[in-house]
Amino acid sequence: MAFLVADHGRGQADGIIGHGSAGRGVLAMIEDVQLARARALVEIKRWAQAERLLGQVLARQPALTEAWCLLALSRAGAGRTQAALQAAREAVNCDPGDEWALRVLAFQLKAAGHTAEAIEVAARAVTAAPNAWQTHVTQAESLIAQPTEQTLSAARAAIDRALELAPEEPSVHLADGNVAAAAGDYQRSRRAWRRALELDPSDHDAVHN
Repeated sequence: MAFLVADHGRGQADGIIGHGSAGRGVLAMIEDVQLARARALVEIKRWAQAERLLGQVLARQPALTEAWCLLALSRAGAGRTQAALQAAREAVNCDPGDEWALRVLAFQLKAAGHTAEAIEVAARAVTAAPNAWQTHVTQAESLIAQPTEQTLSAARAAIDRALELAPEEPSVHLADGNVAAAAGDYQRSRRAWRRALELDPSDHDAVHN
């Protein structure tokens, strides 16, 4: 889940501040600060604090896609799968073309066992941002949740594209290992997980693979 938070470099609040001088400037600045704080709370796994803060933001601005995405991730971190899925759906409802919202929704659908829908949503994320490595990783991870010859082949193609786009990104190598393991190529999976650890020795998922 970490790459869903850390690698989303833009948000709704950025756009609001970009437009915001007359009448909305102060409110936009407050929202931007609160979203940044919420993001930091999610990154350090302070789920309850993040959810309280995001609730305040959404009470004022219920159509903020970034806030719904962060709320979904905080609920997921707290183990509230269905509530996380609900928040992720709200994020996509706010902006159906937002690649981050689509990635978060695909992640939550997979966690909730809705694999076919997760695959479909992940494909939409790739369409929205074909040159973002994150969308290809999300697609690969969704596909291996329903392992068939066809989905494993598609997952390999997706992760190969992610490797082309971001060869030094630990999350890509971690996903490469997951795809290889799903296909029974354990030699490649171990090699990919080792590479992920070389790039980021603190990667919890790579350590335990």
